Amino acid sequence: MNELRTQVQEFLQHAANQNESYRKSLIALINNYDLIVNVLQEHGFTDHDDDPAYWKQLLSETVYGFAEEQLTARFSYLKDYVVTFEVKSDVREVDP
Repeated sequence: MNELRTQVQEFLQHAANQNESYRKSLIALINNYDLIVNVLQEHGFTDHDDDPAYWKQLLSETVYGFAEEQLTARFSYLKDYVVTFEVKSDVREVDP
């Protein structure tokens, strides 16, 4: 089952990489991973089984990557500010 899962993931990644943009590739992966999770759940697999958990993890990581990219594209200045502020606040916490 692990080999099949690996082959399916590689195929989906390859197919998604055929898109002209990174954003569209992420959307394709999100749609495919979500479809796989739903099919597995409809066929009686639970979240405690290895396969649905694996695909859900991939789905979560890909959704996070998509959100990160969308936020960076539109709000990079705000993200940079927050990161800078967090670094400064961490330094103050370390130095008494």
